[in-house]
Amino acid sequence: MKTLRNNSKGFTLLELMIAIAILGVLASIAIPSYMEYVKKAKSAACLVNRHATEDIIMAYYIENPDAKLENLSQLVSKGCLDKEPQCPYGGEYILIPADKIDSKYPKVGCSLHYWPVPAAPAPKPKPVPKPKPKPKPKPVPKPPRPVTGHGKYPVNG
Repeated sequence: MKTLRNNSKGFTLLELMIAIAILGVLASIAIPSYMEYVKKAKSAACLVNRHATEDIIMAYYIENPDAKLENLSQLVSKGCLDKEPQCPYGGEYILIPADKIDSKYPKVGCSLHYWPVPAAPAPKPKPVPKPKPKPKPKPVPKPPRPVTGHGKYPVNG
């Protein structure tokens, strides 16, 4: 027969379960924070790509002031870009004409991160209605005195 040793080294099942539960709690806090960080990083990379492309567009318009860009693939065919820029998050870059956004040069919009909307006219403030004056209460008429007799003296009866 085998004998059990009382001084065996190792972790008990309870200690292992507590350690796994702590790791699970830490992971439930860390993973969403990490995913939000990745989302912000990709959005920032998209912003950098769009600004770099807009700088190339400005340089293209300075060299060719009469040119008309319809899409970003024209910059690739003219040799200004090696390839069409891509959003790191999977969005699509679209060239927004300058006349639609009140700008001198076209802008680059992303279907996920940035789409310039022309400023809407400010809404007119609604006039504040003047409070109606409270009507003055009508004075309550005094009830007429009952006629009780002739003259000043009441009739006993």
